[in-house]
Amino acid sequence: MGTLELISIVLNAVIGGVVAGLFASFRSFAKEQREVNHANALANRSMQRDVLYRYFHKVVELGEPLTPEEYKHVNDCWNAYHASGNNGSGDLMWDKIREYAQIETGRKES
Repeated sequence: MGTLELISIVLNAVIGGVVAGLFASFRSFAKEQREVNHANALANRSMQRDVLYRYFHKVVELGEPLTPEEYKHVNDCWNAYHASGNNGSGDLMWDKIREYAQIETGRKES
């Protein structure tokens, strides 16, 4: 076996080891990112559900009006919650909010 063949074998082994190490690191990073993304999705859905519940309580249970900004906010949260998949409770709350909502206009009755 010549010197060039030995160098080629060593280089192939080194390159193979480096590539295998990089691949293992990438797999570990990808798994970690999937876990982080899943946790973030759960947290976002929880916050959106909380917003729906708070406005449900305000509008349906307490009978208080919403400002236009509050109505837009709860609408945006429902859209995001609905898009992320839910068990239907968010849909029920949103339907009741829309049914009972009174929107403040800022105008006073004379």
